[in-house]
Amino acid sequence: MRKVESIQFRISVIDCLKRLKTIYSYSKLEEITGIPRTLLCRYVKGDVLPSEKSARELLRSLRKYDDVGMLIRSRLKLNEDGLFDLSSIAYDISILRRASQEAFIKFSDKGVTKVLTAAIDGIPLATSIATMLNVPIAVAKTHKDPSTDSFIEESYVLVSPTMRITLYLPRRLIRREDRVLIVDDVIRTGRTVLKLIKMVDKCRASVAGIFVLIAVGKAWKEAFSSFESPIAVLYEI
Repeated sequence: MRKVESIQFRISVIDCLKRLKTIYSYSKLEEITGIPRTLLCRYVKGDVLPSEKSARELLRSLRKYDDVGMLIRSRLKLNEDGLFDLSSIAYDISILRRASQEAFIKFSDKGVTKVLTAAIDGIPLATSIATMLNVPIAVAKTHKDPSTDSFIEESYVLVSPTMRITLYLPRRLIRREDRVLIVDDVIRTGRTVLKLIKMVDKCRASVAGIFVLIAVGKAWKEAFSSFESPIAVLYEI
């Protein structure tokens, strides 16, 4: 792992520890982590950073007390039509930070060189993960950037309301040698993610994996039943 990535990850774990320190005493945190309270205090104060190995172990012990699934569930709200309003979750800094940590743990050893998402709500999550992994981000948009001449295009049809969606990805953003992590905030049918995969294929790059914040229903599982790269979903509804 590159030094910058390692430091960013270790700092993010200490941020997690600091959040829990507002809830639990050092004695309780010592019980949770098995780390002496004197060392935990030095971590919280910023006097010292844990090693990468220690940071991973620390995060594993803190996970169930700083559970991103519980955090997402606490933010879920029903709108007037009885549907879950997921838009606010995609922009929640606490959720994005924890999700990025999980993405780092799952994909930091997969050789990711690029993060790809579709506009618009997937951009904050993809940016946060790309920052944690210290790699560039590529965004497929529903319009052509006038400053770019060459695009990869993929279209699909939404059922309700019925409309045709076309995604445009500047061809220069993904190279043949790239290993791409595809990121989306919400997956239902999997149509958007499948089109992003096709874009990666057209660039002759490879898909390192898929990371999704929230999965709704089970239709998407059938769409990816034969997909070989790892898929990580943080929360299922």
